[in-house]
Amino acid sequence: TGNTGGGTVSTVQQWNFDSGLQSWTQTSSAAAVVWAADATPAAVATGLAYKSAPNSLNYNNGTSYDSGATNTGSATSPTVALSALTSPTLTFWCNYETETSASYDKRFFEISTDSFKTTVLSVQLKTTGTSGGLGDCAAIGTWHQHTVTLDVTWGSAQLRFRFDSVDSYANAYAGWFVDDVTLQAVGGVVN
Repeated sequence: TGNTGGGTVSTVQQWNFDSGLQSWTQTSSAAAVVWAADATPAAVATGLAYKSAPNSLNYNNGTSYDSGATNTGSATSPTVALSALTSPTLTFWCNYETETSASYDKRFFEISTDSFKTTVLSVQLKTTGTSGGLGDCAAIGTWHQHTVTLDVTWGSAQLRFRFDSVDSYANAYAGWFVDDVTLQAVGGVVN
């Protein structure tokens, strides 16, 4: 909780994934490579598999995201009500170990108001050139925070993290890790 000069900023919702997926749903094109709430593998390059112990939301098979084929998967939040909030923002911590080219092993953050028939925001997270006001990703193995300003006119929305290997080559890396997803607003109700 903080004060912006325009009111007190409070946490409306937080997902730290320490007690599982916390009502998030996951899809995957490969049965063994899925979004899970755990701490595997234990290391992400030079970093830990979580920002806050003991778990994170992560895309892999416990070791890597190598399924022998191209694979893609998404983790989708429960619906969050935005219309009654003042100046809502969302932050999340991110870490990854993938190929370094923005053309492969793509990481997307997306928001939808219609169960992902369409998106109101879809941003590929990269080490340089990330759009949408989210900021670029830090170096592989380094936990870093992204912040996005949410639009109250969206009404109710869902958040989604989506990974796409693009091809079946060079997928023996730890994968993508997300932790401490936090929705805050001025005068928000603490959940």
